[in-house]
Amino acid sequence: MRPASDFKDRYQEYRASDDEFDIIGNISIGGFGVVKKVKKIETEKIYAAKIIAYKNKEEYDQIMEREIDIMISCKHPTFVKFYWYAETSKFNDESSIMLIMEYYKNGSLRDFIDQSRVEYDHYTNTIRQIILIGIAKGMMFLHQNQIIHRDLKPGNILLDDNYFPIITDFGLSKKFKKDDSLDQSRHDGTYAYMAPEIIRGKEYGTKADVYAFSILMYEIVTNSDPYPNLTS
Repeated sequence: MRPASDFKDRYQEYRASDDEFDIIGNISIGGFGVVKKVKKIETEKIYAAKIIAYKNKEEYDQIMEREIDIMISCKHPTFVKFYWYAETSKFNDESSIMLIMEYYKNGSLRDFIDQSRVEYDHYTNTIRQIILIGIAKGMMFLHQNQIIHRDLKPGNILLDDNYFPIITDFGLSKKFKKDDSLDQSRHDGTYAYMAPEIIRGKEYGTKADVYAFSILMYEIVTNSDPYPNLTS
């Protein structure tokens, strides 16, 4: 793991100040931070800002290495576009880092699927295919760059104006050795999308993401909840 100072030097061009932004709304709250709708004061452009609190240097370095480093070093049309990061105190009483990313007004795939169960007509097979192929291509690129997402689920897929999928939330993602992806053992992710080897506490690799994709695919194709008794 690189020291925090190395990240700061390497990504100096991506640093910003929280004073450059105003909060104009809330988007979501998750286990790894809150996402707010913000406006850049100078340009009035709207962005999504993920605010992640940290308690110590280890947690700070982890945010830098997993979220920021991955979004900057791995660019792909199906990945959320990252602009800046700021060490913020304006929006949070705790020590925290704010990640400024592209804002997608259509929200998440989770929202879209839930809505489609009420208003089914707009959810066509063409849209289903666009979403699934896009996610598959993005995940293939991620694995080719020796990164496991570890929390692939509808809530971490955003949709642009054309319903193209945008993979986001790399807070649990981790790089692995080129010749050995089976070096993960931490029990991470969302239970309904966890591969059996993760649940059993075994070592796992990129196939855990493939399992999560299969559950997500079932949900998209059938428009039904794969595990009604579990919270996703």
